[in-house]
Amino acid sequence: MSLQFQHFDPRLNQWIHTDGDNQNPQSILTEKLDNTLLEFYFPGQQFSFGHIDEYSTPEDLRNHPNRQTLLLSSKTRLLYGSPECLKVIEKLCPDRKDRGAYGSIFLGGCKNSIHEELNILIVDDSTEAQGENGRILNKENAFKLVGDCYGQISTQLYDKLTKREEQQDKSYRVIQHRFGWTETDGEDTKYRFGKGTLRPCIFDKIKYADTNNEPKIDLILPLSSFKGTDKDHPDKPNKPQIQPGLYKQKIWLGEKSQSERGKTAISQLLASFPQGIKDFAEELEVQAQKLAEAQDDPRIVAQLYCENYEKRKEFSEEQKKSLEQEIIESVKADTFGIRRKNTYLIAYLNQ
Repeated sequence: MSLQFQHFDPRLNQWIHTDGDNQNPQSILTEKLDNTLLEFYFPGQQFSFGHIDEYSTPEDLRNHPNRQTLLLSSKTRLLYGSPECLKVIEKLCPDRKDRGAYGSIFLGGCKNSIHEELNILIVDDSTEAQGENGRILNKENAFKLVGDCYGQISTQLYDKLTKREEQQDKSYRVIQHRFGWTETDGEDTKYRFGKGTLRPCIFDKIKYADTNNEPKIDLILPLSSFKGTDKDHPDKPNKPQIQPGLYKQKIWLGEKSQSERGKTAISQLLASFPQGIKDFAEELEVQAQKLAEAQDDPRIVAQLYCENYEKRKEFSEEQKKSLEQEIIESVKADTFGIRRKNTYLIAYLNQ
């Protein structure tokens, strides 16, 4: 699955050509994105990218060589498409500001994806409700399985989504994901989309609230993973938040990336508390045992020190390069300021 995006300059209202020849349609700057949530919602549609900077105005954003309409944005990129797509975008993001805040969810390419009917348990991960889930699981137990955009995926579904058996490294890892469904895909009758992280879990070991009611669960998602509800509507939301409970739903689920050992951010661990901390503690215990066994042999200790030093040095270099790139991009485009301005421009333009 892939989409092709041609790039244009909104201020000049012209396509961007790689050879400088504005009369050559073959030289238009084109980008391909694979396996995106955008393609799930709009298969076969044509899209293009415009670009925004600190000098852009709402009037510039109305320009397009083929009269396409502004739909979403991601940082300095503006997504344009057919006017008929706007009807679906309005259902996905009735709050116009969300079209500037969550564009990256639709445009982020995924390594793998599935589209099938699953049993999805929605859990309220707020501190007020603390685990409300429609009385499928004990609230206290359910609350321990979720966090900020953090949920659980059955090992069987994990294997299918990540194609684990085809991978050389068959270790189970926390994965970043994107998901979405339409208003006709199941028991929930609204357009939904979101993102987060999922931890492989053996659901057979979960204790249900009622032993006489133990339905199959494939996926556990927290409310915080769902984006695009117009909760700030002064009257009442056009698209209220989904209610906690068990849903039979046909869902598009994409695996964006997997966690890497030695490169897990502390924010990811805290979001997955307590299970994530448990996994991290197990890894530390293995390393501690390895050190304890080696401490009587100075040669082994020296070898372990050198190995860890080289890994830490390599990781530090990666972080340094990443930080340098972020600084360069920030200086060039004042990315944060543009993104914030971008969000308000889109909200203004669609009024």
